[in-house]
Amino acid sequence: MPIESADTWEELKETVEEQGHTGLVLMSVLRDLVGVGRLGKHVNSQASAELAKVGLGHFPLLVEDWPVNQWAKIRLFVRGGRIERAYAAMTRIAEDAASERKDDAIIASIAKDDSAQIVERIRALVCE
Repeated sequence: MPIESADTWEELKETVEEQGHTGLVLMSVLRDLVGVGRLGKHVNSQASAELAKVGLGHFPLLVEDWPVNQWAKIRLFVRGGRIERAYAAMTRIAEDAASERKDDAIIASIAKDDSAQIVERIRALVCE
């Protein structure tokens, strides 16, 4: 279920952390946190900067690829953790899917301690 409200950027981060360090957020939440009435590329850029200040990353990575529909969603994640590394691995895999062994090595390198759990989480994220 996407995050539908937050009063501050810090509260948004806390909610993402409570959801397992990743979560979907409605664009309207980001719009409201920026304090404007309409989404657009400048609002999205400002939201991205504010997310970075509180230690959150986002997918799509490029703000230009963000939707401008208030009901659309983007994925947020806590920066610097396993989720970010897993997303980075999935991005590398998507960009270079030529070698299955290379894919397995990337995933294994990220998920050393609890690989089954991480791989299941990656599958869930990719299939959303």
